[in-house]
Amino acid sequence: MKSLLILGGIVLVLVLVSAVLKHLGVLNAPAASGGKGRALEPSPFKRRDYLLTKGEAAFYHQLRLAIPSGTVLIAKVRLIDLLYFPKGGKNRQSWQNRVQSKHIDFVVCDARELRPLLAIELDDKSHEREDRRERDGLVDHILESAGLPFHREPAAAGYSADRLRAAIGAKLGA
Repeated sequence: MKSLLILGGIVLVLVLVSAVLKHLGVLNAPAASGGKGRALEPSPFKRRDYLLTKGEAAFYHQLRLAIPSGTVLIAKVRLIDLLYFPKGGKNRQSWQNRVQSKHIDFVVCDARELRPLLAIELDDKSHEREDRRERDGLVDHILESAGLPFHREPAAAGYSADRLRAAIGAKLGA
């Protein structure tokens, strides 16, 4: 009888310790779950068939031929990844909110350090809308203030690598 009471007490202590550890998130950590030990439901996301539109891809291929040696071309870079906010700056959250969901179409980077050298935007018809002009003005202001050169290229039926090379060279001072 005494051994049953001891065994019952041990079981009770183990149940209580287990409950506390689960509550603290130590047991059933959400590493591959939906949290609190729940399995994740299948994701609704599917892989895209392409990263760039046909027009962007045509531009990209000519742009690749136009960039200087020792550089690489990266597509669809978040604006916030090109910038940093200096310590002691004012209105950090406000500025961060302004750039949070914006991206740059293409960025020419130094191949060794991946240091951004030039931001490039391909402006299709949507950039004629008032809201896009406002967005473009803000992005231009931010890039200029940050000291990152940028180039805006109007969307076209075709692109010349030689003409792009000249435009990029002018922006990079080459």
